[in-house]
Amino acid sequence: MGKKVGIGLLAMIMMCGTVANPAVGRSIMEKVGPAAEGEPFLLSGTMRYLDIQGGCWILVTKERKRFQLDGTPEQLRLLRRDGARVTVLAEKAPDRYGYCMVGTWVRVIRIIRMETNEIREKERN
Repeated sequence: MGKKVGIGLLAMIMMCGTVANPAVGRSIMEKVGPAAEGEPFLLSGTMRYLDIQGGCWILVTKERKRFQLDGTPEQLRLLRRDGARVTVLAEKAPDRYGYCMVGTWVRVIRIIRMETNEIREKERN
């Protein structure tokens, strides 16, 4: 059943084309609740670069929770933009650790949405 829930959640995101309902102001994660152990879940926030321990990238949620991201080199290259607002489909990565130790490790399955400062500037003009 676990894979069916994750696949169903991903299908719902792809059909809706968004992870939030502006009219209600609630994310899909808030509607379906937290992920069960080993289940994929949506994670939204802002990418931040911390100049500690040689430099660390984290995703900070609106609740101020910090996550360190693991993923493919291409995913990480795309996500490493300070100030980028992102939504990713992720899973817990309890086997992962690093030298920064500033957030919970998660493994990125897919980048759902990414909005960088450059995109926001173009939209304003």
